[in-house]
Amino acid sequence: MGFSISGPNSFPSLGFTGRYSWHAPGQMTLQEQIAIAGVSAQSGGNRFGDYAQMTLDPDGKTFWYTGEYIGASGSRKTRIFSFSMQDIWNTPQNSLEKATIKIYQNGDQLIVDINDFDQQSDVVIDLFDMNGKTLLSSKKTIVNGNTNQSFNIGSLPKSAYLVRIGNSSMQKVEKIILQ
Repeated sequence: MGFSISGPNSFPSLGFTGRYSWHAPGQMTLQEQIAIAGVSAQSGGNRFGDYAQMTLDPDGKTFWYTGEYIGASGSRKTRIFSFSMQDIWNTPQNSLEKATIKIYQNGDQLIVDINDFDQQSDVVIDLFDMNGKTLLSSKKTIVNGNTNQSFNIGSLPKSAYLVRIGNSSMQKVEKIILQ
């Protein structure tokens, strides 16, 4: 989540925070970070921060945010910045990063092959549209470091989609374009 910061002891600035999917819902549990600190108070006008946007990069890991802050002499400034939860909060590399994951289309089937996974655990494999809507989902058990999943995608339009593989302690997101 990106946001504007302002108060009696801080000039209008931009910050961000977040939470992992396994954290309690309704709370941002990671420590707030300052992206850009304002350096003065707003001079003139009675509106601030009307326009801001956050979006997820196609890599599925990087967030991009744009918003207003106040620069020198009360001037409104716009800043665009990006962050990754793993980079900012030093999340350790997880087992999915070390695994070999192949995602490919074979006719009307989307195949997800996971190999060399170093944990015996369950993972959930989800297919999302680019708006974040879950289209297909399956829970799989890793056996001897391997598992696979096949989804019937014959009814889906040709487009870009996101495949998320994960559980309560790790996740990996990959983009795929269905033909």
